[in-house]
Amino acid sequence: MVWPSSLPEPTNRPVAPKRASGRVVDEVLRAKVKELATKRFGASQFPSVDYLFMKESGWNYLAVNKTSGATGICQSLPASKMASAGKDYLTNPLTQVEWCFDYIESRYGTPLQAVAWHRANNWF
Repeated sequence: MVWPSSLPEPTNRPVAPKRASGRVVDEVLRAKVKELATKRFGASQFPSVDYLFMKESGWNYLAVNKTSGATGICQSLPASKMASAGKDYLTNPLTQVEWCFDYIESRYGTPLQAVAWHRANNWF
């Protein structure tokens, strides 16, 4: 992952990206996720991915829900489910995204269908 020049390089655990107006500052990550989402689901599905990631974690791959313990960009519960995408699931946002895309596809079919479920149930 390329770290923005405004953030220090991680030591043993990455630093959460800073936010501006509710949007993650790390546009490099967002652009990569858009590319991956477009390849997997089509360009029209990226707004749904963006919606889900903002609602669940604000695009913060270090997010942990204090009540449930759900973790990461997609708020996996338990976090260890994401290990199927890679050992670095706690520290690599792209590993989390890969797992999340597998989850969305297997459970809902598309990000848009996941958004419909999320709006009806406030989780996905």
